[in-house]
Amino acid sequence: YKRQDPASINVFPFIRGNECIGTIEGYSKFSAAPLQYPLGHRVAAICIGADNGMPGVYAEFTCASIENLRPIPPTLTLSSKASVAKLAALPEILRATNGALTKGLNVRPGEHLLVRGALSSIGLCALYLAKKLHPGRIVATAK
Repeated sequence: YKRQDPASINVFPFIRGNECIGTIEGYSKFSAAPLQYPLGHRVAAICIGADNGMPGVYAEFTCASIENLRPIPPTLTLSSKASVAKLAALPEILRATNGALTKGLNVRPGEHLLVRGALSSIGLCALYLAKKLHPGRIVATAK
């Protein structure tokens, strides 16, 4: 079940899922990705598929725009299903946190920022991303 809203243009059945990690298996003939991400390269991605008529990431194969890909370092080992699941969730957390800081709060250089729950996954991402926005003072709280 998915709530009906103007952004939902899905026709059943559709494949859900927005964030994933995987291996580059192929490209569109119009893609510039082979230069940046060769076949076999591991990436994290935000696919935003289920809301725009494209298949989501719960499919065997999926498509993502090159601007939504980030490399996974070859030195990072994915030794368990738990580590894969945590890494796969990271792109969405970063996207949502970045949107909160840049669009929701519109943090500008020199402004002070309070991050509550700074030891949570979202709080840690907020601290990481906030530093790149050059705020004045960042104050963090944790339980």
